[in-house]
Amino acid sequence: MTTESSAASDTPLVSVVVPCYNGAEYIRHAVRSALGQTYSNIEVIVVDDGSVDDSRAILETTFGDKIAIVSIPNGGPSAARNVGLRMTQGEYVQFLDADNVLTPTKVARSVEAFAAEPDADIVFTAMHEPRDYDFTETTTFPEEDLAQTVERIMERTYELVFPGTGMPALETSQPLFRRDRLLEHGGWDEALTVVEDTELVCRMVMRGVRIRHIPMVGVIYRDHPGDRVTNRMRFDNEAYFRSVLKMIKVARECGWMHGAVQNFSMRYLVWIAGLECVRQGKRDHARRYLEVAREISPALPGPLPFRAAVRVLGPLGALSVVGVLVNLALRIAPHRTRAALGIPEPD
Repeated sequence: MTTESSAASDTPLVSVVVPCYNGAEYIRHAVRSALGQTYSNIEVIVVDDGSVDDSRAILETTFGDKIAIVSIPNGGPSAARNVGLRMTQGEYVQFLDADNVLTPTKVARSVEAFAAEPDADIVFTAMHEPRDYDFTETTTFPEEDLAQTVERIMERTYELVFPGTGMPALETSQPLFRRDRLLEHGGWDEALTVVEDTELVCRMVMRGVRIRHIPMVGVIYRDHPGDRVTNRMRFDNEAYFRSVLKMIKVARECGWMHGAVQNFSMRYLVWIAGLECVRQGKRDHARRYLEVAREISPALPGPLPFRAAVRVLGPLGALSVVGVLVNLALRIAPHRTRAALGIPEPD
């Protein structure tokens, strides 16, 4: 491992933590992207999370003592990240999933940003998701594509979760964390397995952590068939529901559940999660989202006819009627209805 002490170098040590579960196909590319950073004072720690493939053998054969490897029983990505976090010695910590890669200047640019803005606790970059997930170490990405990603992602990042509040929705590898602040806030919530990265950053920001961004692509994200995010981010997924509950709980505990945060939470629970569940016939799941919304405020958001229907039919009954009407509109004019309601086109 490259582990110069901070005292012996003008550049602080950065620890890169790579959780790996059955990552044999892509782990070489991920680790090489960490070791190949233009920033030299880096240690790389790979946490083998109970893999049953050749991940560890590949790491040992390919990288030897250039990296540290620790094997643990399978406990999920958040648990693996926390194991790696406790092993780190760096002033800053970068997490990298085993199927993604860092761009060569990601760490250097992030450390420069910390030096320029010493009040920052998290610095993050944009993430590029190529159309072809099967990219290799020799793949180059057109500059115009990367520029478009920066322009699109930086705007969208701040609008996905609690828009108007300055809290970004981030993927695991986008941020570089100040290690002591990360530990102070408890690291990763090991009970969460979906959008746990967004929960971590939002939790830290709501508790006073300062965040900055760099308008550059620092991560290439591989959305491959073995780990489709869309497979896990379903509103009827119990793990997803736990993550939603956790973010709302933290917002309430930290005094953020008002104004833009409350408005977004209510719209999301009723008109995104709840409505999608009733449209798919998942009434029990819709009921749970509506119950959470009513804990925040008994007055559910929506047009006057919906609110009138709530008084007669109850929240679930009124939303079910809306779901029937939306499904009917989707049959009659699918493209226009999807555009009007912000419903994604099917794959």
